[in-house]
Amino acid sequence: MSTETKMGKLLTVNEAIEILRVRHSALYEYIYSGKLKAQRLGGDGGKHRFSRKPYRIWEADLIEFINSGKFTLPAKKKKAGADKPEGNDISSQ
Repeated sequence: MSTETKMGKLLTVNEAIEILRVRHSALYEYIYSGKLKAQRLGGDGGKHRFSRKPYRIWEADLIEFINSGKFTLPAKKKKAGADKPEGNDISSQ
């Protein structure tokens, strides 16, 4: 559920994950490292990393993050054994 203001949309973590197509852990790592700006709602602003306050991300900050080059798509993982040549396995002889 996003919130619309004069400054644009305020996105939830799940909305940002859907846009970026990354895992929760990857998005939080971008936030913790300072690459992606995010705010915490309520209380002391949730300045502590392990605060239970939910993060929100301004749509403009997400667009800036994507365009800045700080965001790269994760490399696709190779399947196990994909780099081995077929039929040349000594152990099968």
